[in-house]
Amino acid sequence: MTATSRRERVYRRLAADLAHAASSPHSDGHLGVADMRRMSCPTCVLVDWLRHVEERSGFTDSSEVDQLRIDLCRSLASTGTRDCGAAEAVIDQFYLQPPVSAEVLTEAAQALRELASRDHHVELSRLAADRALGACRSGILECLTEHGQQQDVHLVADQISDPSVRATAIACLRRFRPTPVHLIGTVEAYLYDPDSAVREAASRTVAVLYAAVFAANSGAI
Repeated sequence: MTATSRRERVYRRLAADLAHAASSPHSDGHLGVADMRRMSCPTCVLVDWLRHVEERSGFTDSSEVDQLRIDLCRSLASTGTRDCGAAEAVIDQFYLQPPVSAEVLTEAAQALRELASRDHHVELSRLAADRALGACRSGILECLTEHGQQQDVHLVADQISDPSVRATAIACLRRFRPTPVHLIGTVEAYLYDPDSAVREAASRTVAVLYAAVFAANSGAI
């Protein structure tokens, strides 16, 4: 069997599991791992496959496993379902041994923007501060910003010193409310950064921060 036909067979099996789940009556019971494939929620099928990707797929090639992980993360994100353990399964991708590829972690981080809630704040904060993850953290920083907790301003600002997420961290700052105007000087230092993405993020963020200052001085806020 060729690699292509093997992949096609695995994805057909996943599609069949999802179709079966979508057509089955919903169950409110708490089932074990062995029963999850029979659960009626398609999201639970995706979670089960992500948690047991090698077992479900039979793949032994790491590139095939990684691509399936990426596709499962994307599918979970498209559901936007914040239950069935979806966010937890995606967060687990960051702790697998041996580590998965940067591409998988980048996709996982983006998926968390759709799947994570404030209940996952501790886990997200820990990942956002883990510089060993490099640029993979960008989606995590954006996720924290979207949740809008003021306590995360300093965490995000601290990441500006890491070139791998500098542009993202600077861009995130302008989305916090109240606007962190005390960081104007920090952001201005990057207006002439060699990286064009950093310069653009700094320019736009500085404009927002100064606008907030002017609005405050005029009594608008």
